[in-house]
Amino acid sequence: MKKETISSFSILILAAITAMVTTTATVFLSQIVHAASTPVQQWAAAQPNLLEESNKILVRSAIQEIFNEHNITAVDKYIKEDLIQNGTGFPEGREARKQYFGMLFNAFPDLHASIDKMIAEDNLVSVFLSWNGTHKGEFQGMPATNNPITMKTAHIFRIEDGMIAEQWEIFDTLDLLAKTGVISFGQQR
Repeated sequence: MKKETISSFSILILAAITAMVTTTATVFLSQIVHAASTPVQQWAAAQPNLLEESNKILVRSAIQEIFNEHNITAVDKYIKEDLIQNGTGFPEGREARKQYFGMLFNAFPDLHASIDKMIAEDNLVSVFLSWNGTHKGEFQGMPATNNPITMKTAHIFRIEDGMIAEQWEIFDTLDLLAKTGVISFGQQR
C-alpha cells in the first residue's frame, strides 16, 4: 500500500510541477510575443501601403530607364506584352511602344522626363510628367528644327504581376507641335 501511496503522491506532485511550468512558460511566451508584436504593429501602421509603394518604385524606375536613359530594351522589363493603351491613338502592345519610343528618341535624343507628382492607389499609379528636349531629328514628317521643346503629360498605369499592363494618357503637346513645325499660330500655310 505504501508503494501505491507514494506513486499517487508522486503523480500529483509531477502534475502540479507540470502545471506550474506550463503556466509560467505560457505567461513568459505571451509577454515575449506581446513585446515583439507591439513595435511591429506600430511600425506597420505607420508605413504606407507597401504594394502601392512598390508600384510607384516600378513606375519611377520605368520612367528613368525607358524615358531618361532611352533604353528601349527596358520596355520588356516594365511593360506587359499585351499592354492595353486607352484613349491616345497609340497602337496596343509592347512592340508598338518600342517602335514609338525609337522614333521619339531619334527625334529628341536629349529627351528627359521629370516627375512632377506621383500618386498610387491599389494597383493604379498616376504620374504627371514634364518633358524637355531638343528637336534634332524627323518627327511626324517634320525635319529637325534644333528647337527646344517642352511638354506636359499625365498617365495612369495599371500594374499587374509587377508590370505595366494598362495605360491611360493625356498630353499637352501644343508647344511640342508648334516648335517642331507641325502646327503654326497666326500664320497662313
